[in-house]
Amino acid sequence: VSLPGPSPDARVNKKARLVVRNLPFTASKEQFAAHFTRFGRVLEAHLLLLPNGKKKGVGFIQFETVAEAEKAIKEANAK
Repeated sequence: VSLPGPSPDARVNKKARLVVRNLPFTASKEQFAAHFTRFGRVLEAHLLLLPNGKKKGVGFIQFETVAEAEKAIKEANAK
């Protein structure tokens, strides 16, 4: 899911990108992104898939700022 954000030319801060593991296999990209919007502006959400198309239980969340990513780690880690 790519959410409205800066232009494609804008530089993305890779330090504001999180790897999220142990996701429910039933979660959609939209649900995944929506869960993290409480921590800040989500620019991108991506769920990894196995070659057979099934979800791997891992995803990436790109926040706009490092502070938002840090808040997500602090408040959502191991919960």
